[in-house]
Amino acid sequence: MAMRGASGRRWCLWVAGSVLCALGAVSAFAWPHLFRYILHSQLQLSESSKSFEIWRDTPVPMSLTVYFFNWTNPNKLRTNEKPAFSEMGPYTFREFHEKVNLSFHENDTVTFQQVRTWKFDPSCSNGSLDDLVTTINVPPLRNGSSVYDGIFNMDTGHDDINKLGRLREWNYSNRTDFYEDQCGDIVGSAGELWPPGRTKDSISMFSSDLCRSIELPFASELELMGVPAYRFEGGPNLVDNGSLDAHNGCYCGGQCLPVGVVNASSCRYGSPAFVSFPHFLHADPYYASLIQGMSPDPKRHSFYITVEPKTGIPMDVAARLQINILMQPIKHVSMYEGVPMAFFPMIWFEQTATMTDEMASSLRLLLGVAKWGAPLCAATLVVPGLALLVLAARACSSARSHQTLEMKIHSLSDATRIMQPLVATDKRAKAALVSSPSQRRAPCAVQEDDDTDEFNSRVQH
Repeated sequence: MAMRGASGRRWCLWVAGSVLCALGAVSAFAWPHLFRYILHSQLQLSESSKSFEIWRDTPVPMSLTVYFFNWTNPNKLRTNEKPAFSEMGPYTFREFHEKVNLSFHENDTVTFQQVRTWKFDPSCSNGSLDDLVTTINVPPLRNGSSVYDGIFNMDTGHDDINKLGRLREWNYSNRTDFYEDQCGDIVGSAGELWPPGRTKDSISMFSSDLCRSIELPFASELELMGVPAYRFEGGPNLVDNGSLDAHNGCYCGGQCLPVGVVNASSCRYGSPAFVSFPHFLHADPYYASLIQGMSPDPKRHSFYITVEPKTGIPMDVAARLQINILMQPIKHVSMYEGVPMAFFPMIWFEQTATMTDEMASSLRLLLGVAKWGAPLCAATLVVPGLALLVLAARACSSARSHQTLEMKIHSLSDATRIMQPLVATDKRAKAALVSSPSQRRAPCAVQEDDDTDEFNSRVQH
């Protein structure tokens, strides 16, 4: 019974060890698929997903920083002196986004409007809202309006995670009437969500401020707050009117200008508004030659989005643009008679959003689980499994040694039983010799006499 119990325990060790090793191997293979499934379920927009809470009421600190161009020589307008400008600011506003009038649809899209609210932050500003600025009239911002940005219809990513955040329609249409041909097509993200698995290709997004889609090519690979990330940055193609790429000719709006300024008049209610990068960065020198005071700096004036590529989560965003008004002589309007033609810079602004340290820490943990989850899960199962197999092997080896020792003991016992009769016989023989000593010595005496006679005979001869 003891042998059967020991054998059963060894068998249990073999089975348990094998099962744990098998589960470890399976978990190492299945972990990436399981992790991807869980990640996608939380990234897609649904009323129960984590991303929905963050997207609806954005917890990432955002700010709108505005710089005004103060016109310093307006009294020289009708002279040969170029208009001169000095930069004023920054005037910083805390920005808040809220999604309202939400409606999920059966085609895996969501319709919503967006309310943007700004609150002035004097602690991060260089000036007050009472400062006087000499410039051309600036179109006002609609603070707290859900109508200004329009109505969006966006993919939730439920049926296909690669569609997450893709804008389907803006104001109930998949194109705008502000630009012709493909320039009026609505393509790219709504601007806040991107699908996971980003590559180093360009990313596209729709801007309701420009009434058009924009494309940002891959710029660099960097590390931000301990997280590897991709940076996508706007370049000359974003403000091209067909000079660099003929496909951009449909952004001209009736008058194709040199690269650097895009006509947004139709989007801005017919006002002669033109959009550029701050201080005419990436623009043809023609624009800066018409005025004074421009100092473009790629570090301060670039437009970029930094994304963690595995999850598609934006980590750092800086949207920087400049609003310019075209001033030119107009016949029969005395105010504009004799004025020079120039693109007057009015303001440039930057909308920034940077992930907090707490959110970056959570993202690092998430990426760590994705990277080390499989080997840790496998090790947790395989190591105990191997330990059990080693114990089983040692138990089997010990059992074999015990069996060999038992066989030797049994063989020795058998030999002892065989030898016992022989030993007994030998003992009896010895006892008989001891009991008749004369019979044992007689042959020796006779032999001794014979030897003596032979010796004497030899001596005589």
